[in-house]
Amino acid sequence: MLIVNKIKYPVKRILIIKLKGIGDVILASLIIKPIQDYYPEAKIDFLADKSSFDLLKSIPLINYIIKNGKTFSERLKTILKIRSHKYDIVLDLYSNSTTALYTFFSGAKIRVGFPYKGRKYAYNIYGPCERDKYHNAELQLKLIENLGILVKEKSFPININEDDRNYADKFINNYDEKVYIGISLTGGWNSKKCPPEKYAEIINELAKKYLFTPLILWGPGDEKEADKLKSLLTNSVKIPNCTFMQMGAIMRKCKFILCNDSGPMHLAAALNIPLLAFFGPTNPKFHAPYNENSLVINYPELHCIVCNLLECPYKHECFYELPIQRILNQIDKLIIQNKISPNEKY
Repeated sequence: MLIVNKIKYPVKRILIIKLKGIGDVILASLIIKPIQDYYPEAKIDFLADKSSFDLLKSIPLINYIIKNGKTFSERLKTILKIRSHKYDIVLDLYSNSTTALYTFFSGAKIRVGFPYKGRKYAYNIYGPCERDKYHNAELQLKLIENLGILVKEKSFPININEDDRNYADKFINNYDEKVYIGISLTGGWNSKKCPPEKYAEIINELAKKYLFTPLILWGPGDEKEADKLKSLLTNSVKIPNCTFMQMGAIMRKCKFILCNDSGPMHLAAALNIPLLAFFGPTNPKFHAPYNENSLVINYPELHCIVCNLLECPYKHECFYELPIQRILNQIDKLIIQNKISPNEKY
């Protein structure tokens, strides 16, 4: 039940809003299960950009997905659609000028969001205002705690469906090798992408100790880097152009994954795949993979580390100059921590 002005209302429908980066949408999905547990009779809808639909369709707890409008007329239609569903609660996890308007005009009795400058008017329950205090996942969870929802467990509700599992099986069955180490080249910004040359250096060092096949993971905008890495690692396998969740199914075939701060990093973490994440311009304190199977690495001694710039003004020193032995030590730690058994050379 929802209590407003000491009057109890049944909660029939809830809307969660989260736009932009698919990694952020993955982290936002953490709140779905606690909400469903607290309001078991409610239908939970999700408003997002089209780029996140493949992911959101993999979450059985989501009832309906609303596409974010881009133009003024599309956004007006989005507002009308939101109002037509008569939501009891709207949770705006994005809280920008557009989503604040969506929330304000929703007609919901309870409107939850972050009290950022110029957006506070839209909400009557607020999440923390300190964005630099919490990991992004914890920030979402703090928001629903302020709604009175107790977070009993922190688990991602993402499910790889049978079609995507079959796709991965069919792809992997084309090869005899059974030990794969994934290399994910995706990064939302150019400055977040560890260069193919660095990944090739790491893989060549690992190949001195282990027997495995490098599996090159890539998405839209990454194919140039994927082809470059393929040319540097002649024994590697490059996955085909596929959907985000098909790639997730393929990632599950890997012993572990090397990746950048990205959507695939958060997907691998949500699927409990061991990974080592490379950080340069972004801060792992706020963006690290949110599970216990993962480790991160960066180059904190560098003068420009955690610059938050979309393009590197220097020479990508945060990746190129990251000491190889430090990386190998972290990979050894990942292997031991997760009791991974790669084929060692004797």
